Amino acid sequence: MHARRAAHLVAFLLLGLVALSVGCREGTDQVEATPAAAGTPPVTRSIRIMVPCGMVLPLRAVTDEFERQHQGVDIETVLDNAVVLAKRIRDRGEAADVFISPGEQQMRLLEDAGLIQPDSRRSFARLTLVCAVPAGNPAGIEAPDDLLKAETISCPDPSLNSAGLYAREALTALELWERLQPNMILTDHAIESHQMVAKGQSQAGFMYLRCPLQTSEDKIPQKAVEIAFELPRDSYGPAEAVVAVLRDAPEPELAAEFVAFMVSERGLALLEGNGLEPVDAPGVADAKVSVVAFYPDNETHQHIKQLLDRIEQKHRGAVSTEFVDFQTDEGFRRWQEAGLTCGAVLVNGRRNVTISQNGEDRQVSFIMGPGTFWEEEDLLAVVEAAVREEESAMDTETFRLTIEGMTCEKCVATVTGALEGVRGVVRAEVSLESSTARVTAEKGAVTAQELVAAVERTDYSASALEP
Repeated sequence: MHARRAAHLVAFLLLGLVALSVGCREGTDQVEATPAAAGTPPVTRSIRIMVPCGMVLPLRAVTDEFERQHQGVDIETVLDNAVVLAKRIRDRGEAADVFISPGEQQMRLLEDAGLIQPDSRRSFARLTLVCAVPAGNPAGIEAPDDLLKAETISCPDPSLNSAGLYAREALTALELWERLQPNMILTDHAIESHQMVAKGQSQAGFMYLRCPLQTSEDKIPQKAVEIAFELPRDSYGPAEAVVAVLRDAPEPELAAEFVAFMVSERGLALLEGNGLEPVDAPGVADAKVSVVAFYPDNETHQHIKQLLDRIEQKHRGAVSTEFVDFQTDEGFRRWQEAGLTCGAVLVNGRRNVTISQNGEDRQVSFIMGPGTFWEEEDLLAVVEAAVREEESAMDTETFRLTIEGMTCEKCVATVTGALEGVRGVVRAEVSLESSTARVTAEKGAVTAQELVAAVERTDYSASALEP
């Protein structure tokens, strides 16, 4: 009798574990999930991340937290100058999963070579360009026009370095770039320009306010330099540090998870706590529609992650997506707070949604997985409707641009990403056939000139048309 009871108990427990592992598929009883048992050794995976030296402290905080949340995952960080890292990948074929760039230019070295996974690029920190001078400011430089009295000015080479690119943009806008050329020394690496200032070998130079001054003092001791002035924000950029998955990443899915964590609220908070000025987290400022999926993070549910990626890429800036593993402690807490008892997807906090198709309304419940009570097409339709509803409630304006130089769909994706990366842009529709772009933006948030500049930073030509 006792043996039969024990057998029944074992069978019941096994059934519960199977149901949990597949996120409560149709045909199984719904059970309450519990966090994974402590001490269970997961399969070890690793990713390799190329990190600019000046960002070592903030990135260390992010990688440590990611490893803590993903037990069994090991992150190898490769530290070097960002230009050197890009060339190691491009010219030597060095393998890595993720590349981090302190601005546009170093990332462009890899994008132009086709080595970045399409649509994987994300901004994570705002960069403020400053003019730095040696301690004591011997030349008395306090404003942009004062640069004209400097005998030597150091600047990272704009063709290689983002800080130099933004400095050239700002000084050109201020009508100073050409006038300063006789006294300008361009360096291959940003750190060389910074060190010239710190050693008093140049009377002025250009660098970012926080990186490396606040994130890597061993590179530039703060006592060796002073900030003379900030360059006007509207004269360059937008200047943002970016991260992307490499095209030939050995662990592309894990790499994409890391990038998503890095730009999440938690990841951005860690970056801010270690000296960087973070961009707004997806879903905090720009995205109007949120899609959150609660499932165990196993092979069975990888297709749901891929579906979320497709949704976010289609509606860049308008939709934020998140995959929550409810077998982790934090995921389990959030899963319970959402009032769930099995795998589910929430669109703006709701799992039960009405869909209107062909003049008829029907109720869809996004519980369990696709193929049970809902199909992938249902989720796509609900998100599309939610985006349209949000846009209709916004006060927007439309811009039309003509684009020159596009020859393929990759060109279209590049231009679309550049336009949708401009703060205030709701969506951009780029046509290869007509060589035009139609941009919808929040009213008063952006100008046609800013959109043209965003396109031209990708090496395509653009001009504004009448809406």
